[in-house]
Amino acid sequence: MQTTLPEPLENEYKEVAWAIEKQGDKFKPIWIARPNCREFDVKFELLYCGVCHTDCHYGDNSFGGTVYPLVPGHELLGRVVEVGSSVTKFVVGDICAVGCFVDACLDCK
Repeated sequence: MQTTLPEPLENEYKEVAWAIEKQGDKFKPIWIARPNCREFDVKFELLYCGVCHTDCHYGDNSFGGTVYPLVPGHELLGRVVEVGSSVTKFVVGDICAVGCFVDACLDCK
């Protein structure tokens, strides 16, 4: 597995992601930096991920302007492994899902 991005900062950890590193490449695992679980965050182990037709177009740069490495995919499903101190709707072990719109409910920070 390659490390193609900078090493994580003090408040981050390394996570594996499936990426396309350049146009024409197949998916391969890379290490990316992710923020540590914060007060309102839910960290989960990814079990399933939807990759739509638009993701494929971005992957092969059909629209132009794709920035590589690219980790496409949305509509995630996983199992909660950590929650922030202010999270009340999820506990470790729960199954959770993330749609293609996140950080948009305007009810929380």
